[in-house]
Amino acid sequence: MAFNGYYIKINGNNFTNPTPSKYKLYPKIIQDMDSERTASGELHRNILPHSPPKIELEFPPMTFAQFRQYMSVMDAHNLLVEFYDYTSDSYRTWNMYHNDIVIEEINTYGNEHYIDRWVVHLIGY
Repeated sequence: MAFNGYYIKINGNNFTNPTPSKYKLYPKIIQDMDSERTASGELHRNILPHSPPKIELEFPPMTFAQFRQYMSVMDAHNLLVEFYDYTSDSYRTWNMYHNDIVIEEINTYGNEHYIDRWVVHLIGY
C-alpha cells in the first residue's frame, strides 16, 4: 500500500486542519536491557526484540478551536495511531502514548488569540 495523502491518524481522526508542519518518523526504537561494559571498555548489549516506533509531530500556530479539537483526540492514555512508514511505503498501526504537551498562547494585536506552534511525541509501547 502506497502513500494515500495523509501521514497520520490518531484514534481514527485524520489531522488535516491544520496539517502538521513537520512529521519525523523513528521507525524502530532499539531497546537494551542490562547492557554493560567490561573493565576493558567492551560493550555487551542485550538488545530486546520489541522495537516500537516513535513519531514527532510539529503543528503550526492555530486557533483555540482547532487546538481544542486536536486535544480532544489526544486526551487519552492509549492512542491507536495509524501512520505512514517511509521505510516500507505502507501504513502501520500501533498503540502509542504521548509526552507532556506544552502550549503557549500568542496574541496578534487585537482580539485574535492563537496557540503557538507545538510539538508532540508519540511513543509506541
